[in-house]
Amino acid sequence: MEIHEIKSQLTLAQVLHYYHLKPDKHLRLNCPFHEDKTPSFQVYYKTQTAYCFSSNGKTHSKSFIDFIMYKENQSKEDKKVLQKILQNQTFAEPEENSEASAIFYYHADHLGSNEIISDNTGAPHEFHLTLPFGETMAEQRKPVADYYNSWKFTGKELDEETGLYYFGARYYQPSWSVWLSVDPKAEDAPGWSPYRAFFCNPINYTDPTGLLENPIYDNETSEFLGTDDKGLQGEAIIMDKEDFTQGMSHKEAEEKGKYYHQLDKVEQFRFMESGYGHWQGLKYRPDYDGVVTFDEALDWYHTGEGQPLYVDVSKIDLKSSKLSVDDFDGISLSVNFFNIVNTHPFNSNILYRPAVDNNLSHVYGTLGMTLLNPNTGTIRLNTYARYNGGIDRFDFNISLFKYIADKSRENGNPTPFNFMGYGLGTIHTTP
Repeated sequence: MEIHEIKSQLTLAQVLHYYHLKPDKHLRLNCPFHEDKTPSFQVYYKTQTAYCFSSNGKTHSKSFIDFIMYKENQSKEDKKVLQKILQNQTFAEPEENSEASAIFYYHADHLGSNEIISDNTGAPHEFHLTLPFGETMAEQRKPVADYYNSWKFTGKELDEETGLYYFGARYYQPSWSVWLSVDPKAEDAPGWSPYRAFFCNPINYTDPTGLLENPIYDNETSEFLGTDDKGLQGEAIIMDKEDFTQGMSHKEAEEKGKYYHQLDKVEQFRFMESGYGHWQGLKYRPDYDGVVTFDEALDWYHTGEGQPLYVDVSKIDLKSSKLSVDDFDGISLSVNFFNIVNTHPFNSNILYRPAVDNNLSHVYGTLGMTLLNPNTGTIRLNTYARYNGGIDRFDFNISLFKYIADKSRENGNPTPFNFMGYGLGTIHTTP
């Protein structure tokens, strides 16, 4: 069995989970290769790689297969390790007091709910069945069990003390079939109860985060098209490619497309083949929350293979500069926010307003914008054909800065990428 075949059956997230390694919000953790006391091990879910920047030894670039081989103290040819990887796609971690060799496997239904757990011989270890909205209906396990599965309904973890599932944005009570708090995006679904779960259709629909926001995919190919004005999180919308415009209004996206739960069985199966995996992987992207920091942009510059990132314009701190509505002679203006040096000193068409916020300064630099409302300071960032409809491109027009950026990550592949925007921003109404 070739290594590339192994990689196609196991994700880096599953490997880290199996070894009890939990990256922080910046996807960093203490290096398992060294005795560092501070996080020096960077995880990149996009490329399924992990990098060590430890000062205690030579910088390491590890694919997750290399990572497994190191942890197991085995060579790539060792059949024992290969068997562990290839028997199933999903590891269930053993309890700490169980034997080190104990491995269990999740067997999930089409919603991601783990119904059966088997051991490494294929024998049933645990059975769990829920009612449609997630309440436990039946459960059975071996009399002497060294592993108890807590990842149940739609693959979420059940808190045994409270009986609640945590989805990220809020808690879900399966016995009541409702969320315990209002949907943070409730205003975007005025015809629905803010406590309703799964659009009242738990057989066909899962809610990965508990939020209502929408990535958009092509109806014919399941290609990821971009976002409406709400962002990446939440249920996928599927529409014809020619009807899509990046940053389109949520209402227009609903009118022209269908939610995943509204597709018929044939359409859902087609989407599951090529689009569903991308949708479920969005939560690992640096732009999932609509904000991209300079460190995240540099990481993506080295590992993102030139793919665009999607940013919420309302979360860009434009007010960290002195830009105000008084700077507009007309309705459109190009502004350089870079706070190290004016990179366009001889271009009178670009206004220099250095930003205090380094993310605005270093990530975007120069942005074009249109003033929509001088009374509120509301602006829309301009889009450009040279950026494929994006608002900006992350690259470096000063050779020294490019050299520094290219050397900032080892074993990467520095590739410029575009930023696609959604939503509106705000600037100062007075100087």
